[in-house]
Amino acid sequence: MPQHGLAMKILFKSIQDILMFSLAVLTMASPAFVLAQSSPFDVEKDWRGQVDIAPGKYQPKFKVVLGARLIPGDKKLEPAQVTTGSGTEIEKADILIDEGQWNAQGTRFADTQLKIDLGGELVATNSLFQDCVLRKGGAWFVRYHSSKWTFNQCVFTGQFIAPMKLVDIGVKVTNCTFYDVDLSVVQYREDIAEELTHEWMKIENCRFVRCKVPESFLLMTKNCVFDGCTFGRAESEIPIRSPVSVQVHLLNANSSKPKAGKNRDITVIQGDILIAGATSLQYQRNGKTLSFK
Repeated sequence: MPQHGLAMKILFKSIQDILMFSLAVLTMASPAFVLAQSSPFDVEKDWRGQVDIAPGKYQPKFKVVLGARLIPGDKKLEPAQVTTGSGTEIEKADILIDEGQWNAQGTRFADTQLKIDLGGELVATNSLFQDCVLRKGGAWFVRYHSSKWTFNQCVFTGQFIAPMKLVDIGVKVTNCTFYDVDLSVVQYREDIAEELTHEWMKIENCRFVRCKVPESFLLMTKNCVFDGCTFGRAESEIPIRSPVSVQVHLLNANSSKPKAGKNRDITVIQGDILIAGATSLQYQRNGKTLSFK
């Protein structure tokens, strides 16, 4: 083969290798490959159907939205059912549960915004919430409890759901522990006595440590312990037609005493309740920072 012909063959082979390599890179970068080989957090796409997140540490690149439109412009959303289990940590995320449910078991959320619209629900068990913003998202609502939040054996630092308007928020909170949280005033609609009987107005067997507690929030609690907390003023704006009462357990004898408004009775009991708080969860805390043991 002439010298120049050999040189051309080598050049052609080099170009061919480069093209094959480029094609491989493009294939790896395609959305299909990302979905198959990586996590849903790496794709800028609303979620639908069953989404099971593998254990790991995640800092999502994009806003996470549960509920996706099958047809562009259609108002109807297909819901997403998301599960996260032990060994999953989510930090600095922006999450909207637009339609569907997030089931968190043994999950750590840190510095995350978590919002829920009508049709969305969060169910968290044995999970940690480190300085997370929790609130109603979206514009849709019904008369009561448009977004639903369930927490069992969870720990919170810094923040909890705010604002707490009954039109927007429904909660079932049991055996949870709160550290240094400035709790929200609860905005009742018509009659606190009747509204406290709602299924989605439950805060039981919880422990509050160095929290600021408004009267309207305190009246929601049952069998709860308050350690070193500060209690707010008697709230004259609470709508009430029938008397209501609550018993609160104070651990610290030097704690401020809660104030009760008209037709409300708050009985203070000095002493602990051993079942109050996230007693079965193995975790450690350093200031606002939470981690599993």
